Amino acid sequence: MGWKRKVDYVRVPGQTAPARKVSWYVPDGDAPGRVPEFTASIDEAWKLAKMVAPGCFGGVTWHGDHARAQINDGPVCLGSTPAIAICIAALRAKLEQEGDED
Repeated sequence: MGWKRKVDYVRVPGQTAPARKVSWYVPDGDAPGRVPEFTASIDEAWKLAKMVAPGCFGGVTWHGDHARAQINDGPVCLGSTPAIAICIAALRAKLEQEGDED
């Protein structure tokens, strides 16, 4: 993952105070980029899962007013949207992988 954030203050014509400009830089370089919207898109959430837990498998369902997701044999995680549930499950899977390495 490793996105880097840089904050610059730039002069804007007609304003006395400089404006704040935030830029994000890709993990493997110095080029500015657009951070994926992991929590807004099921596709992007699944990309996050594959990044943090390579070779993972899982699923997501709606249940009442929330979504449920599970990655590998990890816990069922709840979220307000399917994408958020997948992100939570992916991070839990990563924690479990790291725990297995200790």
